[in-house]
Amino acid sequence: MHKLLAIMAIALFSAVLSIGMPVQKAIAAKPDHRGMEEIIVTSRRREESVQDVPLSVSVFGDEEIDQLKPTTMRDFEGMVPNMYMTNSAAGPNVAGIFIRGIGGATLEKTESPQVGVIVDGLQFGSTTGALIDAFDMESLEMNRGPQGVLYGRNTLAGNVVVNRVKPQFNDFGARVQLDAGNYSSTGIKARINIPLIDDKLALKIGVVERERDGYYDNKNLGGTAADIDYSHQILSLRFAPNDNVDAILTYDRIRDDSDTNSQDPRFDGDSPHETQADKDQPTTYDVDQIGLRIDWDISENWTLHSITGFHDGADKVNQDFDAGSIEGGASPFAQLHTLRDQEFEVFTQELRLDGELNEQLSVMAGVYFFESELSFQQNTNNVIQVPFGLPPGVPCAAVIPTLRDNPNPAISNGLCQFSNARSVQIASEDVESFAAFASLTWRPTPELEFTVGARYIKDEKDGFNSYFDYGDGTFDDTSVAGYDEFNFSAYASSPGTTYSISDDWDDTIITASASWAFAENHRIYGNYSEGFRSGGVSIRSAR
Repeated sequence: MHKLLAIMAIALFSAVLSIGMPVQKAIAAKPDHRGMEEIIVTSRRREESVQDVPLSVSVFGDEEIDQLKPTTMRDFEGMVPNMYMTNSAAGPNVAGIFIRGIGGATLEKTESPQVGVIVDGLQFGSTTGALIDAFDMESLEMNRGPQGVLYGRNTLAGNVVVNRVKPQFNDFGARVQLDAGNYSSTGIKARINIPLIDDKLALKIGVVERERDGYYDNKNLGGTAADIDYSHQILSLRFAPNDNVDAILTYDRIRDDSDTNSQDPRFDGDSPHETQADKDQPTTYDVDQIGLRIDWDISENWTLHSITGFHDGADKVNQDFDAGSIEGGASPFAQLHTLRDQEFEVFTQELRLDGELNEQLSVMAGVYFFESELSFQQNTNNVIQVPFGLPPGVPCAAVIPTLRDNPNPAISNGLCQFSNARSVQIASEDVESFAAFASLTWRPTPELEFTVGARYIKDEKDGFNSYFDYGDGTFDDTSVAGYDEFNFSAYASSPGTTYSISDDWDDTIITASASWAFAENHRIYGNYSEGFRSGGVSIRSAR
C-alpha cells in the first residue's frame, strides 16, 4: 500500500513538471557580508550557514575536496573529530563508520547502519558499497549525534551526507583526472557536462575506472592479494521546465571485482601485509541504482520535495578467514573458507514540505517509506584443528577415528584435525518501514532560535533462516580435477535449524534545540536528540 502511494506521488510530480521551482543553489562556500568564507550545509534539510546550525557538524566544500584529492570516502578518516571510518575486510567497500564510539563494521544487510550514508538524498540500505568514490563529490557533511528525526533512517550515531555535482544548464564543461602510482595503480576519472536546452535541460556523464595490485604479499600462493578492479558509470539528467520545478534523474552502474582485504594470520610474524591464505578471494559486486529528486516551489514560501530511490545490488564474496594453509599451525581453525552470495533490493520514497508561516515561524513535515528484500546464501567449508597433547608417535586417529594428524610433518600429531565441516545457510529478510516527521522553528528575534521536531516510526520485518549440513566424516580430496571446495552435490545433506520470524516495532523520537547568537561570529547552542533502531534477525544466528 505504501509503495502504491509512493508510485502515485511520483506520477503526480511527473504531471506537475509543466507547473513549477527555480534551479537549486549549489552547496558551496561563498563570502558573507563580513568578508569571511560562509559554508553552506543542509544538516537540517535546508540550506543555511554552518555557523547558524545548532549541531556538531563538519563539512568539506568542493575546493577542499579538490585540494585533498581523496580516492574514496574513507580518505576523510582522521579529519573529523570523534569519527572513525574503516573498510571491513569481508566485502566490497563495506563501511565501518563510528561517531562518538557508536557505529559498526558489520557487513550484514539485516543490520541497518547506525551511521547513515546519504548520497543525493538517498540513504544506503546497508554498509556494502558505502565507501563511495570521491571524484564526483561537491560537498561532504558529517553530522554528529542522533539525526533520525529529520534526516536518515536508524541513524543513532549521526550521518554522512554526500552531495554530488549537478548537471549545469548553460555551461559545457569536462573534467578528467588520470592517476598512476605504486603497486601498478592506474585510474581514469572523467566527467562531462552537456547543456541540451538553455535553462531547461542538461546531461552529466561520468566514469570512474580504478585498478591496483594488492599491497599484501601472499607467501603461500605467490603474487599479491587485495587487488582492486573497480568500475562506475553515472548518467544524470536535469530538467527544469519552468522557474518552479527542478528535477534530477540519476542512474548509477557499479561493477567491483576487487579482492576482499586479506587477513593477517598473525602466527607468521608481525608483518601486517603478509598473508598465508591458500585460496584467492575475488568478489563480484553489481549495482544498478536509480534516483529521482524533484523540488517544486509551490509558492514564494512553500516547497515540496520528492526523493525516490531504487537500488538493485548483488554481491558474491570469497573469503579465507583463517588466512593460512591447512598445513599451518592455526587453531582452532586450520581452514575457514566461505562463499557468500547475496541479492539486495531497496525502494525508498520521501515526500517533504517545508516553508514559512511568517517571518518568525518555519515548518517542515513529511513522510518516508523504506522497503527492502534480501536473499542470502553462504557455503562454508572449514576444518577444526586442536592440540590433544598426544605422546610422540601416537596418531590422532587413536583418540577419535575420524581425526587425522596435521599434514605438515613438522607438526604431525601436535595438532589433530577434524574432518571437513561443510554447510549451507539460506536466509532472507523483508523489511517495510514507514515514518512521519515534522519540525517547527521559532525565531523571536534575529539572535534567538528554537526548534522542536518529532518522528513516528513503524518497522515490520519478516525473516527466514535455515542450515544444511554436508559433513560426512571425510576430508576433501583436493587432488581431484576440477575440485570445487563449495560444491557439495556429492554429499548427502542433513537439515539443521530452520525458522521463520516476523515482528514489528514502533516508536516516536524527538529533537529540540535552542541557539543564541550573543555576539558577532559567536553563538551558543544546546541540542537534545533521540535515536531509534529497530530489532531484527541476525543473519549469523543458528537460534
